[in-house]
Amino acid sequence: MSKLSTLMYHYVRPLPDKRFPEIRGRSLSEFDHQLDFICANYTVVSLENVKEALEGGARLPDMAALLTFDDGYSDHFEHVLPRLLKRGITGAFFPPRMAAMDRKVLDVNKIQFVLASGTDPELIAKSVVSMCEALESDYRPGALDSYAFNHPYDSREVSFIKLMLSRELPAGIREAVMDTLFEKYVTADAAAFADDLYASVAQLRQMVDCGMHIGSHGDTHRLMNTLPAAEQLSEIGRSIELLDEVGMLPAHRSFSYPYGKYNADTLSALRAYDFKIGFGTHVSLTDLDNVAALEIPRLDTNHFPVSDGAAVRSSNEWFAEAQAAKN
Repeated sequence: MSKLSTLMYHYVRPLPDKRFPEIRGRSLSEFDHQLDFICANYTVVSLENVKEALEGGARLPDMAALLTFDDGYSDHFEHVLPRLLKRGITGAFFPPRMAAMDRKVLDVNKIQFVLASGTDPELIAKSVVSMCEALESDYRPGALDSYAFNHPYDSREVSFIKLMLSRELPAGIREAVMDTLFEKYVTADAAAFADDLYASVAQLRQMVDCGMHIGSHGDTHRLMNTLPAAEQLSEIGRSIELLDEVGMLPAHRSFSYPYGKYNADTLSALRAYDFKIGFGTHVSLTDLDNVAALEIPRLDTNHFPVSDGAAVRSSNEWFAEAQAAKN
């Protein structure tokens, strides 16, 4: 039984040459190494190939790989697209509607760039607490020791900042604190920043013309499983405006869940709008004969080598599992 390896990318950029070299992503050299490895060991398939296989059509080849790219960054147009075209392969891209059409910075990116600004996270964490007090709200963040942090790559301070600014603070306070931090540590010109960060509608349309797939990443990139059912339905419905604008046919609608989170209401809303495929962030290979089409898992780019070396390749459990599953 062959299995599909779906890779999940976000930032792909010339990191040493950017103003925010600490932003987490793949450098161009790392991405080139991964593409070389993938093309040498896998057959890259399109999202449309995956959809056809899910619907009982042509089976995917052994060692099939699908490349997905979240958040709609201009990196994807400037750096990813030429590299895919050069190799004759395709990818699936998931921009949020607000980023592409309204040219507004997403909350998730405000947090990321504040943390990548080079400012001591302890100072930012203290600023969050002091701003909550200055806003004269009844809400007060607890001490760092009162929270359980499980992210393997983050310090306690970074985990605290992410928690506060993503979901812990009440909405009005969260927006005020986040906007103040973004203006102080990143830029006061959020509109210009958004124009530089995100691919435009014209660029996304050009990617479709080049054979790439554009799916939905929601309207405003909010945690779907925290929203009431009606609000989820609205969030997903508004996101279709971008798909229509770039020329994606309704028969090929796909969705990548922001932060990888969803619930039964999310799945119901996607079915109501006739979405065919959905991608989470739970880590696994995909057995297309035994998977729900709206709940396809993905692999992180950390699971694939970023430099040459047989030792690195042989230690990749997902690569080994895919090889073992060959027909």
